Amino acid sequence: MVWAEGSAVSAIEAIAPAFEADTGVAIEVVRKNLNNIRDEAMQLIPTGEGPDVFIGDHDWSGSMVDAEIVAPLSDLPAGTASDFFDPSLAAFTVDGSLYGLPFQAKDGLAMYMNTTLAATAAIPTTFEELTALCDSALGSGQECLALPGGGDGADAYSMFPFQSAFGGSIFTFDPATGYTADTAGIDEPESILGADFLAGLVEAGYIPSYNYVSAQEAFKQGDALFWMTGPWARSEAETGAAESGFEFQVIPIPTMDGNTPRSFLAAQGFYISSQTQSDQAAKTFVYDYMATPEVQQALYQADQQDFPANKTVAEAVSADPVVAAFTAAIANGQPTPNVPQMNGHIWDSWGAAMLRIRNGESDPTTALTAAGREIDELIGA
Repeated sequence: MVWAEGSAVSAIEAIAPAFEADTGVAIEVVRKNLNNIRDEAMQLIPTGEGPDVFIGDHDWSGSMVDAEIVAPLSDLPAGTASDFFDPSLAAFTVDGSLYGLPFQAKDGLAMYMNTTLAATAAIPTTFEELTALCDSALGSGQECLALPGGGDGADAYSMFPFQSAFGGSIFTFDPATGYTADTAGIDEPESILGADFLAGLVEAGYIPSYNYVSAQEAFKQGDALFWMTGPWARSEAETGAAESGFEFQVIPIPTMDGNTPRSFLAAQGFYISSQTQSDQAAKTFVYDYMATPEVQQALYQADQQDFPANKTVAEAVSADPVVAAFTAAIANGQPTPNVPQMNGHIWDSWGAAMLRIRNGESDPTTALTAAGREIDELIGA
């Protein structure tokens, strides 16, 4: 039995006859609301019921591993794993073991650039080049970088690239082993150094204190040269370009003091139940069918709001420059924490600290040291 959310069901059902003919194992594909899958799996799998394979978000991994309801994909062939972007695999990694096969990733950040306002299509690859372009291109009432996370809109997610560029993270992260949430990481020197870099840009006037809506409107009205946000904003950027009469392109976030920033990403993939009575068939289904470029392509086509985790599919859809830009951001990204400790209170503490920095209400060391203590208390460190 395979549980899948709506957009993926047709792609799975299309491959089912071939799998059944090849293996002699029948597949029942059950359409589920994604919001219900984790809770139902957590309830049913320990009783020996529920699915053999199910689709889920990467940030479920830690809690499901703790509950012992998912099996490690320890024998996934190395050649198959190499077909996927490393961050999408890291998203499903807990304590060094892989627990999910990705098929899509989403929510990476990049820069929307108003090329009409810039009067050039030359891409700034460093923040030094970006600020120099702003200095030369902008006039009164125009802004350099519209970045959410200021004003009244705490948004640690949007500002994470400034910390990641210098090696900072909310918790210790190793792509090979995943997250370790023993203590907070945002009060470490690397995270503070990144916040210092951000604070310098704010103080110099390159980043106004915008919340998300203000940042969006500034770019749409042609008053901001850059807007750092995600692929979900494409339609708003296109509407603004049409209504305000400018052209734009999407570019990578420039380097910061020679360091490459990483944005967060989310991923979705296939888990195998730890209690399945059809272990080999489930692995064959995931490893030999769901992992193929053909099925990965079908899964992407079923829901083109997100981006391929499979490198071959990503190359095939890269003719769209916006898709290519955000796929590159995801390929260079870092998954949001998949550990159970990462809850809304931690996002709140982190976001509030970054907001104080953005609004000039606190220096980075003070704000992040206090937030680190709050988070340590939240996780019982």
